[in-house]
Amino acid sequence: MNVRKARFTMGLMAGLALVGSTPATAADWYSGGIKDYGGAGGVPVPAPAPIPVSSAEWYIGVAAGGVLVDDSTIDEIGTSMPVRDNLNKTMYGGISGGTYLTPNIRAEVSFDFYDDFKVAGPSEEHYMDAQAIDDTTIVGHYAVTRFDKVKVGRTTAMFNMFYDIPTGWSLRPYIGGGVGVTWRSMTRTSREHADCLYSSDASDPTFDGTACAGINSSLQSYELSETKYETDRFDIALAAMAGFSYQITPDIIWDNGYQMLWESNAIQITAPTHAGATSTVTYGDTIQHQFRTGLRFNID
Repeated sequence: MNVRKARFTMGLMAGLALVGSTPATAADWYSGGIKDYGGAGGVPVPAPAPIPVSSAEWYIGVAAGGVLVDDSTIDEIGTSMPVRDNLNKTMYGGISGGTYLTPNIRAEVSFDFYDDFKVAGPSEEHYMDAQAIDDTTIVGHYAVTRFDKVKVGRTTAMFNMFYDIPTGWSLRPYIGGGVGVTWRSMTRTSREHADCLYSSDASDPTFDGTACAGINSSLQSYELSETKYETDRFDIALAAMAGFSYQITPDIIWDNGYQMLWESNAIQITAPTHAGATSTVTYGDTIQHQFRTGLRFNID
């Protein structure tokens, strides 16, 4: 071994001894992959940024429905003309706009537009009627043929509050109530023909004539040409609702429900009958049981 090789060997041994005596080793600086760099705790992985979630504040809606039961009373005063016992099943359509006050409470304004429905007629009705003649005790008994058609239409404007019961599912039941106004219109188209059958004297029960004795010839028959009459009015309306909704997408909700509608006061219309008398048809005590279905569209 020459002098150069001896020096190299001694230097290598001294270097190894020095490395072995140091308090920190290379293994202490790096032990494993890059994720372990920096000691036993490792390099912390950054938490993912939260995805912002926007909640809708407003919505608009469209709906269609029908009247299942109408508990209203229909009366006619003045003649014996019959009125309808069972009212027609009525269809309607509506629009609404609302806001979410909380995730479970919402307020809305709605407008419903109803088809006109018949409360009397349309048909020719036959009935008997008695009229005093010329302010005397003579009474004419008439066979009346009358065509009469009475229809009612309504539009409601309501302020409603709903509570959507939380379920954690897409299907959510709800309950609600509303107060508003109802505009009802009443139209009546009628014509009439009356023929005197016999007359009697109220002060003399024995007075009777098959030829309408004692009645002026101009009163033997009576004709009213077809005429249309109209009236309308505004009243207070109250409603109670219950149903369920299904969230098709975050912004489209299918809504199905029941509504009970109450309208204050009655609406009535009067038309003339033969011999100067009148006939008044009244639609009152209004309580309707309705169903409705539609869509709500959330607006961010």
